[in-house]
Formats: sequence, C-alpha cells, structure tokens
Amino acid sequence: KTNCPALCTFYYIKKRGLSLARNFAIRKSTGEYLVFLDDDAKINENFLDVLSKNISISNARAFCCRDTDPIKSRLYAGPFIKNYAISLNHFQYIYFAGYAHILKKSILDEIGLYDENFGVGAKYPATEESDIFFRLKQRKEEIVYLSKLVVSHPLADITPEAKRFNYSYAMGALFIKHMFLDRKHAYIYFFIISDILLKSFIRSLQSIFFPRSIEAKNLIFRPRSVLRGALKGIYVYIINLFLKKR
Repeated sequence: KTNCPALCTFYYIKKRGLSLARNFAIRKSTGEYLVFLDDDAKINENFLDVLSKNISISNARAFCCRDTDPIKSRLYAGPFIKNYAISLNHFQYIYFAGYAHILKKSILDEIGLYDENFGVGAKYPATEESDIFFRLKQRKEEIVYLSKLVVSHPLADITPEAKRFNYSYAMGALFIKHMFLDRKHAYIYFFIISDILLKSFIRSLQSIFFPRSIEAKNLIFRPRSVLRGALKGIYVYIINLFLKKR
C-alpha cells in the first residue's frame, strides 16, 4: 500500500542486482531528473526545493548531497564538513555516494546506464555509483556537491568485515577498469588505489602491533578486509580481462 498512488508505481523483477533494478527503473521513468536513494536514506523536507533551485541556476547534470546520521547527528564522512557547493574533481569521488545522488536522464542516454557487473547482488558487489562518477568525469561533465541538499543515512560504529571486504573487492576492480578505459587519467586511478592499499596496509600493521590504539577505528574501517578485498578485486578483474581478450 502507498499514500501516493497517483505518484508511485511499484514493480517486481525476478533478477537480483541493484544496478539491474536501477536500470529497469530508468527505462520506466519519465522524469527529467532522477533521484537515486538507498532504502535506509531519507531526504530532508526542503530537499526538492533546494534541488530545483540549483538545477535552474546550474549547467550541471549530476548532483550529490550532504549526508548526516539521523540518530547521532554526525556527518557520514569527514569531507561532508564543507558547508558550500563544490564542483568535484576525480579525487573527490567519495562525495558521489550510492545512497543519494541525482542525475539528469539525458546524461544516462549519453554515457550509458549503470554497469550491471557492479553493485549489490552483482559480480562486484558495490561501487556502481563511483563507476557512474568516473564515466561522467571522462565526458568532462560537471558534478556538483550541494551542502544544503541534505540526506539522512544511518552510520554504524561497527562495520561487518564481509561488508568492508565486498566494497573493497569491487573498488579494486573498479579502478583497474577505469585505468584501461580512461588511459589519459590512468595515473589518477593508480594513485587512488595505491593510496588505499598503502593506508590499509599500514593500519593493518598497527592493528597487529598496537591493537588498543586503533581498536575503535579498526571496527569501522577494517583495514585488513580492505587490503584483502582490494587486492582480490584487482586480481580477479585483470584475470577476467585477460580471458576475454583470448
């Protein structure tokens, strides 16, 4: 049941996968701008007003939001402390979060839909939004972070190891994918994934030799899971790429 039968249409599809479901919805949609939300994300009351205002004054066709934890009233990640609009560069992909972002439908007609190999339920079970982000950057599209566009999204103090591993596994595959697709900026993807691997390696060593000093952070960031996941994602993507070329 729904309180807005005139506005909402529900579909059930048998195939499993977040990107697959979003692509299904995109094909069915008739709106000019599409808002993608996770099932546990909630928009603020003025969300659509803020979005509409910025769409009217901006040439951008992609936007992302400021995220807050509704329970503890804290920001989802450090970068979201910035209280102004930003036109994002390659290194600021973290702003373009999967739980809340906005795309003009016409840009999806140009760059293609979500890669169904990425996202929950897919071969690489995360980072489908980062894939869209980098494909937008390859087309030199402006992507705008709006601090006044606020979404509430729960932030856990403990991250399951499997969840962090899966995200990192997809992340490793994603950066290798774009190193091959966007060779002009391959150094950027190489730098980002190298930074992730190095930091997770150092934090893994800290968790072994100084467990108490990093205990709280370890429960959130799970550096060993990140390291193992990213390395496996890199390996599996390269192997699959090699097998396809044979």
